[in-house]
Amino acid sequence: SHRNNSGTVTALLGMESTAGTFEVESYAYSGIPPQPQSLALEPNLEAGEDRYVVLVSGLGLGGSRYDALATQMFVDMITGELGGIADQQLCSRIV
Repeated sequence: SHRNNSGTVTALLGMESTAGTFEVESYAYSGIPPQPQSLALEPNLEAGEDRYVVLVSGLGLGGSRYDALATQMFVDMITGELGGIADQQLCSRIV
């Protein structure tokens, strides 16, 4: 027996048996949606200028140790709402 994660879109081809169970002959999973050919640069970024991606873990969202203030400070920092001019310039290159 196989199990699927909740939320997985799956197409099944089969028929109901005389015993009342569904017998699967074939199945297919939906693929990833079409991706854009190229991503345009942010209008305020120059070609060749460094860009950054933020990878975050351990925020404990929904857990008993979740800290809303720390999470909000993180969001404010990466969106340029906190810190000095140098911090804001650096965070403006997060894509």
